[in-house]
Amino acid sequence: MGDARATNWRDPAGLDPETGQAWRVCDMVGKLEAAWTRIVAHELPRGRSYGKGSTTSNATSTTRQAAKSPASADSSVKVERASQLVDEAEAILGGYLVAGKWPNARVARKFRESDDLQMVLSLYTRAMEDDPDEPAYPWNLASSLDRLRLPDLALVYIRRAIRVGEQAGDREWSGAGAYLACADIALRAGEPEVAEWAIEKAREIDTGAPVERYLRLLRKTHRAEGGEETRHADAARKGTAVEYLIAATCMLASNFELNVSTNMVDDEGVDLVFHRRDRPATLAVQIKSRSWSANVMREGEKFVTNVRRATFRARPDLFLLFVAVDAPFADYGPVWLVPSLDFDEMLGDTQRARIRFAASASPASSDRWAGYRMERSELPRRILHALDRLEADARER
Repeated sequence: MGDARATNWRDPAGLDPETGQAWRVCDMVGKLEAAWTRIVAHELPRGRSYGKGSTTSNATSTTRQAAKSPASADSSVKVERASQLVDEAEAILGGYLVAGKWPNARVARKFRESDDLQMVLSLYTRAMEDDPDEPAYPWNLASSLDRLRLPDLALVYIRRAIRVGEQAGDREWSGAGAYLACADIALRAGEPEVAEWAIEKAREIDTGAPVERYLRLLRKTHRAEGGEETRHADAARKGTAVEYLIAATCMLASNFELNVSTNMVDDEGVDLVFHRRDRPATLAVQIKSRSWSANVMREGEKFVTNVRRATFRARPDLFLLFVAVDAPFADYGPVWLVPSLDFDEMLGDTQRARIRFAASASPASSDRWAGYRMERSELPRRILHALDRLEADARER
């Protein structure tokens, strides 16, 4: 193998060739024990292939990347900082994930309901900003989120890992096994169309890829589609994923000037509560999201949704946030941040059970909601401004 440490190679029995190759790469950079921990933690039942990423530690990948192409001093600092951020995130995840076991529902729920989820997403987001060409970071995050029963979020990050691998021309990160891993997560996330696309991509790359199991699951999913309960559960998962994405990005973009919390009981239509660090004022936000993959968004740039009258009560500290989501890239925008008092006034005295919101996402649009439309980068500043206004109004009273 061209490395003096190759004499320490131990071939773990029972691993598929792709996993074994990942082990050899880890051995070359002296990360045997850390890598074996990840292999055991992510080893899958016979016939499933998760590709290289599920078996490679983040630190290993970063070291290997830096060795291939010497970077500038600034770039090296960022790569090292990214590795440290991921180490922090992995330390948090280590409190929930045990090698060789998938966590039970209680552990997964504890993680989802704690602040650790937001912190892990924030740390990994910063790491990926510092080292955007490292596919191990989104891949390993996807693997952990999937095990913690958050396949919707996991799907976003595994697709990012594949995209980074494709851009680098690295088939170990973007080969047939990677696409089958994507299909597996997509099926758990209730996204059969994404799963079907990933299976076809795997076939294109390798005509002998073991796709039969995934096709059976896909057919089973199609047969089960159409139930109201299933659709409701999918919508709830997607809504939660979008809420955490918005919370994490707003905290980061405000340099942690903003803090975010959620309600234990969602019976008032409030999804997130923002407040400025060490300040008393709070801003409640109800979030409505629509995907850019929907026909009305993709073809007509039209954002259409409904607000339930039963959970809508206009007040000064409640805003509505309408979000256009680009799920495959873990991105969103434009958004419409509308004070609930303005929303109530503009729609008039309607008695309908559902209040319809329809706005154009085109930057050239001048419809009645255009004044509330902004890009994602503007959102934290607008929220901070709204909090300042609420504090000023409180002082005047």
